[in-house]
Amino acid sequence: MSTASHRAIQSATGNPQSEIHPGFIGFTFEPGIVSAGVAFAERWNRRGDIKVSHTLVVSAPGECIEAHLDEGVARVSLEKYLGDQNCRIFFRQPRGWNPELGERIAAAAATQIGCRYNTSLILAQAAADTWLGQCCNRLLRRWPDRIVSKLLDRRGHWICSQLVAYALAQQPELRGRGVLRQPLDTIDPQQLFEDQELFE
Repeated sequence: MSTASHRAIQSATGNPQSEIHPGFIGFTFEPGIVSAGVAFAERWNRRGDIKVSHTLVVSAPGECIEAHLDEGVARVSLEKYLGDQNCRIFFRQPRGWNPELGERIAAAAATQIGCRYNTSLILAQAAADTWLGQCCNRLLRRWPDRIVSKLLDRRGHWICSQLVAYALAQQPELRGRGVLRQPLDTIDPQQLFEDQELFE
């Protein structure tokens, strides 16, 4: 098991909600064909044995902001995940977190509430995660992924990992660290989860 995965379990699983603060980043995996498909596509970025397929920003006690296929970007109750016995959820604390930074992360995510889900960008990520896509991106320093993602990205539309990356990248303390060095529209949930520069 990777260090990142181990830290996520120790800081999240089984913790009372009182220890989950605004600005923490949640990662989920739910049984089903969609999560399984996302996890399979993200296998290239997995360092340990923990699969994640969705990510969100904790915005208040018992509340999160997420980009979801059904609702677009919206505030939802964390009970949606914490109350589901079949759902695995992990929380990671951004590096240097304090209440003020946490509020800023949550506020950045909140500016996008009401935006639609970016279904076309999912196609770009799916193409990048094929065997051929991985070979091309490794040989050509990921520029095919950057170009395709840029072409299929839609302004004002978000996928979950892009929204979370955006909220983190708006913070001077975190901008340009770890996976945030790459274009935000190329980041998937597993990459964020595994990042040891962004999270403690």
